Amino acid sequence: MCDVTELPCCDWTGEGAAAGDRAIHNRDMDWLGQSDVIVAEVTQPSLGVGYELGRAVDMKKRVLCLFRPSSGRCEVTSCIFPYPDDVTPSPSHSLPVSVALCPRPALSAMIRGADDGELFVVRDYSEEEVENILEEFFKTLKRT
Repeated sequence: MCDVTELPCCDWTGEGAAAGDRAIHNRDMDWLGQSDVIVAEVTQPSLGVGYELGRAVDMKKRVLCLFRPSSGRCEVTSCIFPYPDDVTPSPSHSLPVSVALCPRPALSAMIRGADDGELFVVRDYSEEEVENILEEFFKTLKRT
């Protein structure tokens, strides 16, 4: 059995781990600062990617987020619908609305809601579409 804490490349404990984390953070922030645009595949939730996207927004970077609805990641939410106009609630109805469960592809509202169509763009895609989506996105960029 391999004990990863004894590998010469990495110290996974204490100050060594913190220093490694700091080095990764600083390297990635340097890369982010040097970048003109950010393209992120956001189908699989990631705190690190979310943090980097937040920093990119703060730096006024152009961002393209790609989400694959066919991934099977799904959330179920409660959706509230008013009664149809031709239904009159009666005392037997305990609520003035009907409730249904609505499955939908799961992408964080913090990502989908940030889409402003300009600096931060979110696109759903299938693997067959990704090349065209990237071409379209990069054609819209102004050359500097």
